Amino acid sequence: MAVLDECELETRVAEILNRHACAGLAVGVVRDDALEFFSAHGVADIPSRTLVTEDTVFRIGSITKTMTAVAVMQLVEQRLVDLDSPANDDLRAYRLVPRKAGWRRQRCASC
Repeated sequence: MAVLDECELETRVAEILNRHACAGLAVGVVRDDALEFFSAHGVADIPSRTLVTEDTVFRIGSITKTMTAVAVMQLVEQRLVDLDSPANDDLRAYRLVPRKAGWRRQRCASC
């Protein structure tokens, strides 16, 4: 397991803050279900001047798509998910419903 260089991480965070303006930023490294590193900068709420802390909840918007893609690809690497099979084959708690009622996947003659 790689050794965590907190000084290097703080340097990288400072570089990010110097390149990109933001009201607040939180960076955390979780390893073995424990928070190993945390760095907070700025405010979570500008009007109230509430500082960013370990308990701050951020709206992360569309980045969840990237996180989901990485998680799915890790499952593919572990051969737990097949990208060529229908998603419903892997879903347990949810069922995907076609947008058009009655739609069924069409198989080509050579498939």
